[in-house]
Amino acid sequence: MDLRLELISKETMKTICEEIKDINIDINKIAQSSAITILEKIKKVVTADDDVLDDCEKIDKILCIFEEYNIDTGSCHDYKISAFYLPQGNREKCSERKN
Repeated sequence: MDLRLELISKETMKTICEEIKDINIDINKIAQSSAITILEKIKKVVTADDDVLDDCEKIDKILCIFEEYNIDTGSCHDYKISAFYLPQGNREKCSERKN
């Protein structure tokens, strides 16, 4: 990232964080709501009684759920796990896959 852009980004985030303190937001309620939704989606994948998905494909779907909620999965999802390993540049995004 360009150094100037990085400095502007940091200053912008600092300003937003300072201003948001005065807004009455129940962050616990928001976090709990998202967490429950994520866990329900993961449970649905894990407990599916179909023989269509193998374990690797289930892990791939779970990682897609994390991506959907912008949860960093590190380098674990730099390729499509289920069928075969693809080079980083050829990785399909979850939103581009047919579910």
